[in-house]
Amino acid sequence: MVDDLKAVTSGQWLQDEVIWEGWVDAFETIIVYFDAALATNIQQFGKVLLLILPVGLVGLLAVANLTTQKMQMHSRLMEVIGDRTYYARRLEIAEEIIRIYNGRDDFTS
Repeated sequence: MVDDLKAVTSGQWLQDEVIWEGWVDAFETIIVYFDAALATNIQQFGKVLLLILPVGLVGLLAVANLTTQKMQMHSRLMEVIGDRTYYARRLEIAEEIIRIYNGRDDFTS
């Protein structure tokens, strides 16, 4: 529906940070600095492990993003139905939506 499309593509995408999220961010930052401070005093094997850990975590995040089938945004559930279509520009998406809705272009207002 047009209203659903407008709700998920306009306005603020990320919610404001909650208090506990701020504390988690601060704790993560301290861990990163602590990790860098300890890296000078560990053996070579430990340094290799410190390099492998972030790469592994990024890999796990990539796998999680690739396997995600649904996303909730602004109290609406979105999912890809059928094959994914890749667009070079956002204008191509808008033109396709106008074509799908028989020339109506009021979905942007």
